Amino acid sequence: MRELNDEQTRFFTNASHQLRTPLTLIAGPVKQLAEGKGDRQQLVGIVQRNVEQLQRLVSDVLLFRRENSATVDDTTATTDEQLLASRKAVQESRHDTLINDNAEELATVLIVDDNADMRAYLRTLLLDRYYVIEAADGQSGLKLAVESVPDIVVSDVMMPVMDGLAFCTRLKQHEATSHIPVLLLTARSSEQQYIEGLQTGADIYMTKPFSADLLLANIASLLANRQKLRQLFNTQHLNTQHLNTTPSQHLTTQNSPSPDRRFLDTFLKAMEKHMSNTNLKIEDLGDEVGLSRVQLYRKVKALTGMTPIEILRETRLKRAMQLLKTTDKTVSEIANEVGFATPGYFSSCFKKQYDKYPTDVREEMKV
Repeated sequence: MRELNDEQTRFFTNASHQLRTPLTLIAGPVKQLAEGKGDRQQLVGIVQRNVEQLQRLVSDVLLFRRENSATVDDTTATTDEQLLASRKAVQESRHDTLINDNAEELATVLIVDDNADMRAYLRTLLLDRYYVIEAADGQSGLKLAVESVPDIVVSDVMMPVMDGLAFCTRLKQHEATSHIPVLLLTARSSEQQYIEGLQTGADIYMTKPFSADLLLANIASLLANRQKLRQLFNTQHLNTQHLNTTPSQHLTTQNSPSPDRRFLDTFLKAMEKHMSNTNLKIEDLGDEVGLSRVQLYRKVKALTGMTPIEILRETRLKRAMQLLKTTDKTVSEIANEVGFATPGYFSSCFKKQYDKYPTDVREEMKV
């Protein structure tokens, strides 16, 4: 009796997940069609496939008592088939155009879901607003996230290879991706499952079938919150020029340090340590904090809204301003101390930043 009860529980848990997915992929596209949005042919195709899938699932549930074993086997076979297709899709959609360091780009959304139709539906919802990349399971999603460092992740929970909870946990533990907001989509709707999802570090937990408008609003809200954190950093960073503290010292005095704040502190300290090196490269700073050039660029830009190069230049100029006001060193000596190869280039950058030359600051100090 206990074994039968466990088997029934497993079946209905899986059935619940598999029923909610096609319901989402019918309700969502139908709403888009009614509003005249999206690619009509693609949306109709998604609806048609998932009506057929829903019919098969309903038949399976009705026949469960009579053909329990056969049903479980059929469901497993279908899952394996989808997994093979998903793995192939991930391999075919590798990130050929993930990063352009010199371009202002749309926010990148990583979709992680083993259901190809769900990925297609989410893509139709997001493409007008964001740059979308995809993976078919948590393991592939984690690898893609670490390589590309997206701005936000939308992930299913029940997936093969690595489920969404394990994926979210690993994502939040990795230095390159710990800052990324995660929105989990799932058929698991109990309070305990909701708590379990949030305990992995997920920012939002939505149950299927979900409202497309609510999904878009949640994504926009998470990105807006990230923007507020950037503004906070910029306010603190820009205000350090009148203080006798370095940027990293000032930053760490603000409240208790979060993982993001600790990362920025490490980055700023590495930058200050090598500030006088006129040949300093972003790769050198990446080596110092344990990230590749792309990972460092994407993470710093996500947390601050500024590139590592921009922060380095501003920090050097702020340090130069401090030295001009508090020491008798020559402009050439100060330029060299803060990492500028030539006094002329230093003066040009200083004028662009402060609308005055270093010599003007010295003259003002004499008055």
